[in-house]
Amino acid sequence: MRKFTYFFLSMLLMASAASADVLYKGKYVKQTTFDGAGVYLLANGDKSFSQLDATKTYGYMPVTTLHFQGDDILASAETDAARLTFNDENDGFSLQDASGRYIAMKGTYNSFNVFDSPQENYVWTVTINADGTASVTNFDNGKTIMLGISYGTWGSYPEANDDRALPTLYKYVAGDEEYTEGDDPGDDPGDDPEVGDGTKDAPLTVAQLAAHEMNSAKVWVKGYIVGSANGSLNKTEFGAAAAVATNLILADAADCTDVSLCIPVQLPSGAVRAALNLLDNPGNLGKLVTLYGTADKYFSVPGLKNVSDYVLDTNGDDPGDDPELEQISIGEFLAKADTKTAYILKGKVCDIKNTTYGNFNLVEGTDTIYIYGLLTPEGEAKQFESMGIEEGDVLTLSGKYVLYNDTPEIKNATYISHEKGTHVASALRAADQPVLWFDLTGKRIAAPTQPGLYIKTIAGKTVKTIVR
Repeated sequence: MRKFTYFFLSMLLMASAASADVLYKGKYVKQTTFDGAGVYLLANGDKSFSQLDATKTYGYMPVTTLHFQGDDILASAETDAARLTFNDENDGFSLQDASGRYIAMKGTYNSFNVFDSPQENYVWTVTINADGTASVTNFDNGKTIMLGISYGTWGSYPEANDDRALPTLYKYVAGDEEYTEGDDPGDDPGDDPEVGDGTKDAPLTVAQLAAHEMNSAKVWVKGYIVGSANGSLNKTEFGAAAAVATNLILADAADCTDVSLCIPVQLPSGAVRAALNLLDNPGNLGKLVTLYGTADKYFSVPGLKNVSDYVLDTNGDDPGDDPELEQISIGEFLAKADTKTAYILKGKVCDIKNTTYGNFNLVEGTDTIYIYGLLTPEGEAKQFESMGIEEGDVLTLSGKYVLYNDTPEIKNATYISHEKGTHVASALRAADQPVLWFDLTGKRIAAPTQPGLYIKTIAGKTVKTIVR
């Protein structure tokens, strides 16, 4: 803590002594050996391990973009939010974020937990590897901090692969060199809010991607959904009336109808297409979306392909606070079968099938709806593990009715809140609520073990269900 205190005090003294536009002094120097306790950054390229929002206690760590001067990183507002204080502990070091919270790992998740005081699994070991990268490894579970390239966030994983990258370690060194808001530390596009550098925090605009080299580089792009193309750009349909599901047309303005100012975006089959395509989600028209994919030609023009992650702008509205969004029971939701209107539902989580996207049954009494994908309130997919939801928890979410193979479900529901509860299985399988399974001919069978369409009865009530 001594070095953290010194760093904090030096920032305060500097702010009082310098002119109004001076932000910071000093820099972070790349480490070839580990120096022990101190203030550090973990970064892969210009993407630094940062801290969770103050309202969150768990999740994958976001990235922040850095300002380089040669091999060193200039102290700045970004580094101030991303700094980590390494403190001596038995068996290793504790890590505190810029807000003083301890970084730990609970359970089997690859995401992080943050605590105001030391808690379980909060000790880390540090090794500088032969290639110059750093392995910061949790002492208790053996997982190592890495950048998830596809996700654009930091997690802690058992092993590296093509989509997980180890960081480099940089140590803070105090100095007299001043970095001011007006300085240009190397023509970093992240300094200009109108210019993106392709990171999640500073995505490219549509115009920038159109001018980008089509070299299959992984980039983030931000734009408005204005339509889709039926086979070629010449057959672009602005609007959602004649939409196709395989692609989107993106523009820098929500009211754009000039195809020359747009880029095409390929939507691969799966959760991304299910959540974004205008055929199934006409309400996405005009929404701002940030997409992660490869800069590549599509329909013979500059575009984005292989989209693997996205953030759909919901204007910051919490579905639970929207007076236009009505909360109803699951039974009422099934009876309405309304494919156009989103409703708020509350029930117990049962039979989790997939922990990447969040596929499970939501149960209220004898009524069940299958949830095929759960998004964060910000519209992010593949974050289910970081939400800490378990079978038996009481979950509140919002979504629209979809009929898939004659079975009602909600695709890409939006998380609102949850509270811990008891396991659902015991409630469903009680003697007064027996569960029976039948094939489509009506023949009684054991609980299905293979994917397919089956008939299930709960307490005498029949529900068609698909088992994935």
